[in-house]
Amino acid sequence: MRVMDERDVFDLLLVVGVSLAAYVHVYGLADPLATADEIAALLLALDVRVYLVLGSVTGVFFVAYLVVYLPQKDTNRSVRRS
Repeated sequence: MRVMDERDVFDLLLVVGVSLAAYVHVYGLADPLATADEIAALLLALDVRVYLVLGSVTGVFFVAYLVVYLPQKDTNRSVRRS
């Protein structure tokens, strides 16, 4: 298992910072519990078809990753070992 190097930590902190900035920009600094309730209500109000489409798109990308990227990465790794 690989320990996170400095670049990974920086990227993670950057994602957290951008997420917090986007949250504050959209919802402001209001009561976070009420905002969480609003988000939960919004997600529960979505139609089932939205979740089906999002799940299908995620599945397509995952299968493409398995079929295209991983075999290519494996062949590159086996060529370097020789």
